[in-house]
Amino acid sequence: MNKRLVGLMAGVLATGCVGEWKTGGNIGGANRNARHPGNIAGGIAVRAGDIAVSPAGNYFVTLKGGSVVQGTVGSEDAKVVNGLPKPDLLAFWGQGEGFYVLSKERSGLTRAETGKQILVSYDRAAGQEKWRLELNRDDKRLDVTQNRVIITGQRLTILDAQDGHVVADRESTTGFRDVDVIHGGSQILATEETSWESGSPATTLSVVNTEDGSEESTTDAPNCADDVEVSEDESTAYLAPTLCQQDPVTVLALETSGIKVVKNMPGFGPVARSPNGGHTVVAFLDRDAAPPEGTVVPDAVLNARERYHLMLIDTNTLEFTTSPVGNSLPRYAFTQDGKNLLVDTPMETLSNIRIFDMAQKTMRDVAGPNVKLNLFTLSGDGGKAFIAENQLFVLDVGAARVRSGGFSIPPASVNLSLDGLTLLVSQSTDRVMLFLDALNVRETGRVAY
Repeated sequence: MNKRLVGLMAGVLATGCVGEWKTGGNIGGANRNARHPGNIAGGIAVRAGDIAVSPAGNYFVTLKGGSVVQGTVGSEDAKVVNGLPKPDLLAFWGQGEGFYVLSKERSGLTRAETGKQILVSYDRAAGQEKWRLELNRDDKRLDVTQNRVIITGQRLTILDAQDGHVVADRESTTGFRDVDVIHGGSQILATEETSWESGSPATTLSVVNTEDGSEESTTDAPNCADDVEVSEDESTAYLAPTLCQQDPVTVLALETSGIKVVKNMPGFGPVARSPNGGHTVVAFLDRDAAPPEGTVVPDAVLNARERYHLMLIDTNTLEFTTSPVGNSLPRYAFTQDGKNLLVDTPMETLSNIRIFDMAQKTMRDVAGPNVKLNLFTLSGDGGKAFIAENQLFVLDVGAARVRSGGFSIPPASVNLSLDGLTLLVSQSTDRVMLFLDALNVRETGRVAY
């Protein structure tokens, strides 16, 4: 094991494992724990109390024990959907009003039996299942387009959304790590797991046609596999793992002629991409890590007292600037307006959130109770974050202050309506969904289920 990996792992272990289970494994790089309406890449992990809000924002799906519950946002209409298995992953239809449930449970089998799962397409408007498949496999991802369902684990299988029949099935010796839907759903970018040759990592990335599963282009990146971030115009992709023997920020071009590696840069990830047409992606640098061959870390980082530094990459030029962020592994998420970066250190128990101003390149400490961004949702105007951690907290970005949301019952999860006006807060102990005015965090209604 080389110096690069040893240094990173030592930094993580030195903070202890307290709270790591709450992060979902997201201990550094881009923060993937924000909840929002609609689908997320890989499917929505639905645990007790979690809230999935439809892309149109009109209904939600949650759990009551092991049963699926669906209800109308802002109303007293909520009920158990009888007959559906307990979901491990959920995704909304690409068109129409319905959702998919991927479950590792199957009638007559226990969850300890691996390689067994059910996939159900449920028509909410009709109030019934559209189709159901029992599969002898163990998938970790559920992605959708308007007319396709993609399930991914050791294999990548493309299904027809209308009846669930197999359109294409792809093998991989390593398995698949990530799938990104691109070009309106006509293609996907499939990222395989890491392969190792002579002690060096390589990751295969392929552009696949979803109509018939044909491979349009492929390339190998000299990097470990992780979640890939695709630019808003879908011309560029960034592969940047958090922990690996070799962690460059690999920049790939998604061109009509095919996918290809453009550049390797020093740094770790995954990267966070600025929203609304911004031209910045954020990675981080580790002063104590040996940079990948052929890359250069700035002297300002190498000579700094702080170990970790934000790495602000201009997506047009691929030039970058840095800003020190401390001695604990950083995690970061853009506010919805792209003006600020919310930074926390999940493995450092007593630390609080900080706010990095993207224009001024300055960091502000947040006052108030120490909280972590392990489960949160962001207002569309960039002004607030609503955080579920033992109780509901509200982060006022402008004032750089965290305060209690004023509800004593611990929330299981949070999410927002599509218009950002209604905050949904689930309380699994009481099996109740609260609807709050997101502007003043006051209750406007609730529904028991």
